[in-house]
Amino acid sequence: MEHYDSGQEYAEQEKNVLGVVGFALSFCTGPIGLIISLIALTKRPKGFAIAGVIISLISTAVLGTVVFGGVWFAKKFGAHMMAVADLGKDFMDIQQSVNAYHAQNGAYPPDLATAGVSGGALEDTNGVAYGYAAKADGTGWTLTWAGMDQQMGTGDDLVVDGSSSQNQMQATFNDYFEKHAEEIVRDNK
Repeated sequence: MEHYDSGQEYAEQEKNVLGVVGFALSFCTGPIGLIISLIALTKRPKGFAIAGVIISLISTAVLGTVVFGGVWFAKKFGAHMMAVADLGKDFMDIQQSVNAYHAQNGAYPPDLATAGVSGGALEDTNGVAYGYAAKADGTGWTLTWAGMDQQMGTGDDLVVDGSSSQNQMQATFNDYFEKHAEEIVRDNK
């Protein structure tokens, strides 16, 4: 104890540095703040340690909810996103093979296998074959994806003109998925 000149004695206030650190960390790194705040509860004063535990529990719950939500979203929509990525790659591979066949033979191939399209690009990620058709007048070709219902000849088929540029093809995909976004969400509930 120290003395003042006035004769009064005072006790130096106790400090709980871990409590303050745990409290501060609870706002940005909940689990770490929680651990430090729990350790700090063994020391006095406990005010910052208790506040750190409470805030850490809340921020850890929020973090857990965000992580769980991200995992749920990835599981629900990840397959569609991978299918879209594969679809784009397949269409580009098919376009390149069909156009190379046309450049070499002066006509479009009767089917994708004749064009030299490899087995993986002949069907989508669900195993449904793409529909290919050379235009009767010989001016081009179209490629059809069965869509999300995995059945050709239905309203959700995606038809792409083979003469589309990469940007036009991307715009077609974007338009399609914007149009069918509600179905994707509904089917994944």
